[in-house]
Amino acid sequence: MKTKYGKVLGEKGQLTSSSISFYWSLSTEVKGLLTHNIFLTQEYKSSFDQIFKEHTLPSEPSFYINVPSRIDPTAAPPGKDSVAVLVPVGHLTGVNEQQQHIHQLVTLARNHVIMKLEKHLKITNFSTLIEHEVVNDPIIWEEKFNLWKGSILGLSHNYSQVLSFRPKTRSKEFKNLYFVGASTQPGTGVPVVLCGAKLVAKQICADLLKADSKDLCGLRVIMLILFIIIILILLIFLLYTY
Repeated sequence: MKTKYGKVLGEKGQLTSSSISFYWSLSTEVKGLLTHNIFLTQEYKSSFDQIFKEHTLPSEPSFYINVPSRIDPTAAPPGKDSVAVLVPVGHLTGVNEQQQHIHQLVTLARNHVIMKLEKHLKITNFSTLIEHEVVNDPIIWEEKFNLWKGSILGLSHNYSQVLSFRPKTRSKEFKNLYFVGASTQPGTGVPVVLCGAKLVAKQICADLLKADSKDLCGLRVIMLILFIIIILILLIFLLYTY
């Protein structure tokens, strides 16, 4: 039996995109990249339609690159760089889940990113700079990280799924069951999810205090009943004796 929460996530909810993400260890520092780099295609509107309506990789994908070693010297050995690339792609739909199809999209995304980087950096050998590579695609996001349909940020923030319209953090169907994460209130994104975690912690503490208070009240009632019974026994004993 599916819960109401499960139906929102699995049937009715509109999800955010998935991504094809590359994590590269480079043999040298790439001076032409900053900490944060956004490569936005000129045909961004049709690109977004391909992601959210067709659930695929855009023919001209936009992508984001983070170079943590720019601000964190421990992120890469001296003279080298670590690079994370995020290419938005449609989430899994049941039709686009074949491993071969996803593998083809990964190859296309990788080639596109490298081509754009070589053009931006004015070099021709970027792929030879990659010493080690880790890839996360929509299937990996779903299977390894348990993200529904490979959607990396859970429920989207459309009008019917924003703020109080998102699933609540406390279950109405099961006692002592709480939810925290991108698809619950207040929303998605690391800072917002952390706020949600703080809210859930407060809810749990408040509920435990209420439960303790109820338990204490129940204990007092039991003690009062026992006291009355003892008094009655004493009275009966005294009446019987005298």
